[in-house]
Amino acid sequence: MKDRRAMAFSTIRNRLTRARAALRDTLAEQQRERDEADARLAEQQRVLTHAAQEVDRRAARIDRLLDGHGPVRIDELLDWEKLLADAHARRARELDTLQQLRDGVAAINHAIGTTRTAILRHDVRIDLCSARLDRLNRLAEACADDLQDEESEETFVARRSATPAAHTPRRGATEGTR
Repeated sequence: MKDRRAMAFSTIRNRLTRARAALRDTLAEQQRERDEADARLAEQQRVLTHAAQEVDRRAARIDRLLDGHGPVRIDELLDWEKLLADAHARRARELDTLQQLRDGVAAINHAIGTTRTAILRHDVRIDLCSARLDRLNRLAEACADDLQDEESEETFVARRSATPAAHTPRRGATEGTR
C-alpha cells in the first residue's frame, strides 16, 4: 500500500495538472480574443485614417474658397464650415473608439500575462510535487528493500538455528582427540 503522503502529493499533482490544462484553455481563448481585438483595432485605425482624410479634404476645400481667386458665397462657406465641424466631431469619436479598443487590447494582454504567470506557478508546483513524490517513492523502495533484507536474514537465521547439528562440531569428535 502506498504511503498516505505519496497519495496526497499524487492527488495534488493531478489536481494541479487539471488546473493547468484549464488555464491553458483559458489562455488560448484569451489569445483568440486578443487576435479579434487586434483586428477590430486595425479596422478602427483604418476608419480613423479615413475620417482624418475627410477633415483634410474639407479644410482644403474651405482654403480654396478663401484663396481670393473668386467670389465666396457665405452660405456655401458656412455649409463647408459645418461639414468640417462634423468631420472633426466624427474624427474625435473615431479617436475615442480607437482609444477604447487600445485599452481593451491592453486589458486582454494583462489578462494573458496573469494567466501565463498562473500556468508557470502551476508548472513549478507540479515539478515540486513530482520531485517530492520521487523522493517518497525512493524512500518507500529503500524501506521495502530493507524490510526484505531483514526478512531474508531472519529466515536464514531461523533455518540455521533449526539445524544446529550440521553447523556445530560434534562433541564426541573433539573429545576423542584429547
